[in-house]
Amino acid sequence: MKNYTPLLKERWDKGWPAFQEYYEKPIDWQTDASLTVEIKLKRKYGGRSSRFADLREVIECYYTPVPEEVACMALKMLSKEKEDFTEIGDYTIHRKFQVDYQDNVNELDISFKNEYAILISWRNAENVQNIIDADKDMDTIFGEHNIFVISGYYEARNFGFNWHKE
Repeated sequence: MKNYTPLLKERWDKGWPAFQEYYEKPIDWQTDASLTVEIKLKRKYGGRSSRFADLREVIECYYTPVPEEVACMALKMLSKEKEDFTEIGDYTIHRKFQVDYQDNVNELDISFKNEYAILISWRNAENVQNIIDADKDMDTIFGEHNIFVISGYYEARNFGFNWHKE
């Protein structure tokens, strides 16, 4: 997971084949343990001023050693594609797996006394809106200029829902 480049970033950096001039990638939010990539519709084309991006992809990867018993339980929980939660002593293991068109999550976190010991997470989300441009008639959701295809949103979900199987 740590070496994965979000497909949204990769596609943006290569230059989308359509409509890139209508969007902006404010910045990539990166720390040692995470990378968040967001694409927003520019305000002059109908973009919101809110904190919500039109498209987002996030990866997080943080690791410190845990006891074998905790690691084995985490691997067992990771193999199941469903929400799950368990406690082992002072450790809490939480499995998140949400398949939703607009907000997708595949995550495992292990906390020790409410501090992350392990966090492995992939997410993507969309809140796409229509482009408003009087000079052009555009459909960014259907047809040849489908923003989800152009941005790699669907392909990223294929990775995101399968990274734990490799």
